[in-house]
Amino acid sequence: MAQEQQRQHCANGVCWLGKEDGVAKRASAAPTAPDLDRSVRYLTEFRKQLVAFLDELIQQFPSETDLIVARIFIKDRANVEDLMGRFIRDILPHRERVQQRDSSFFLEHSLLYSDAATDKVDHFQALWKSQRLDEQDRETVWRWMDVFVRIAHRYLTQFGYVPGWEPKPTAVFS
Repeated sequence: MAQEQQRQHCANGVCWLGKEDGVAKRASAAPTAPDLDRSVRYLTEFRKQLVAFLDELIQQFPSETDLIVARIFIKDRANVEDLMGRFIRDILPHRERVQQRDSSFFLEHSLLYSDAATDKVDHFQALWKSQRLDEQDRETVWRWMDVFVRIAHRYLTQFGYVPGWEPKPTAVFS
């Protein structure tokens, strides 16, 4: 089996080991203050955009109390690193499906709930399948997904996986 080639990259005094896939892998050197500032800016922007997305959904569907609860949780309670880490690990690998506007994506993946009860996940999926979303509404949701994918991808390429949210290893059977 061929060994993956790694190169060391440095910018602004921060070095990391990068693979050919473009994902940053932090080296043992501690990140500098400017690097942390950029990381925090990406995380803050990700949360801000998630809240704006939920605000738009709430405006469209004011009787959907689960959306209000999700907004409060994401804005005030959720650890933004966990939000970003989960999105990068679980959603970002499917970015081609987002680009292709593959509707089955929303039926197979939870956007707003990670460890929530299944009925909360099913609720968003039911909303997606319902006639309550017209084609323009669906395209708006896709555009929001484009924003989240863009922010998460930039974070991943610059800072690597959020610690504790690395991809789960897959078993190889022969």
